[in-house]
Amino acid sequence: MLKTFKNSQRGISLLEVMLSLSIIAIVLVMATRYFFVASNSQNINKTRAVIGLVISAVHNLKATQADYMGIDTAAVAGTDTLMKSGDVTGADIKNGWASNIVVTPANDSGSVTISTDLPSPNDCNMLVTGYPEAASCAGSTFNLVIKNNAITAAKAAEAMEEAAPSTGEASAPAAPSMEKANS
Repeated sequence: MLKTFKNSQRGISLLEVMLSLSIIAIVLVMATRYFFVASNSQNINKTRAVIGLVISAVHNLKATQADYMGIDTAAVAGTDTLMKSGDVTGADIKNGWASNIVVTPANDSGSVTISTDLPSPNDCNMLVTGYPEAASCAGSTFNLVIKNNAITAAKAAEAMEEAAPSTGEASAPAAPSMEKANS
């Protein structure tokens, strides 16, 4: 007569518990990494938007005077453009990481520098890509120099595309010429 063995195992084995925990750990690591990348991208985009508002405020202030003398952080922070944005705390303008954005006129009043500290040099390099001609990084400090109402390459490309239909030129050739200028 053959004996049959009953499988009397109840519950889960240690191997099953370890496998479940390792899968949960992998999912948590991936979710944390995704959150960090998304949060960092959001901060960079927020900083780009605030710098755009600062550039606009600098140009508006410069339009009312002969040079950049007196256009500093306090003057820019007091403009309607930035007051309405919610990015101003007192006389301080904040970037996406809540660090100050500083506006400093040059000694000769021929330019103004917009600078801010970022968490890493990589973040600074990502921010510089939006301003290829006038921006630079010194470590993790972003610097953008505005001279005599000079505009960035992106703004110049937009202006060229807007002007092309009114002059009868096709707007398609303008894009390749800007790409060659940036490379």
